[in-house]
Amino acid sequence: MERPYKFKKKYVKPINENKKELYKYLNNNAIYRNISSIVLNGEKMEFDQFIRFFDTGQFLWGSMKWKSMEKEVPYNTLDMGYVGYYYIDDNNDIHMYEFSVGAQDCGNYSEYIYTIGDNSIQRASINEIWNRIEVSDLEGTPYW
Repeated sequence: MERPYKFKKKYVKPINENKKELYKYLNNNAIYRNISSIVLNGEKMEFDQFIRFFDTGQFLWGSMKWKSMEKEVPYNTLDMGYVGYYYIDDNNDIHMYEFSVGAQDCGNYSEYIYTIGDNSIQRASINEIWNRIEVSDLEGTPYW
């Protein structure tokens, strides 16, 4: 099922003018990748995910290995994955807002806070590190 092009709810936070260089740094020919695993019923499951930031305050969060996808560059496939908005506060923390609809509600935003590190972003609350990976073939413009 394709994601709708016009959301009824939209989080709009003005880009922090003092942080324009950080917005460009996050977006500039890079994605952020996290490989993690869990053991479920004695079987190890691995998750290989990415976050792609756009300097417009939008992001795409997805899997590097979509089972139903044959494309080699999932970070350029803007119609798959989770989308949302972000802003950078005065402490250089990234506040990410992902819109999702659950069974018990009509939709809401989940907030995730990451700290910008050297070649990574980190979510300290669950000890999660996303490593910056340089890529040269980024394309596409977010439509959400």
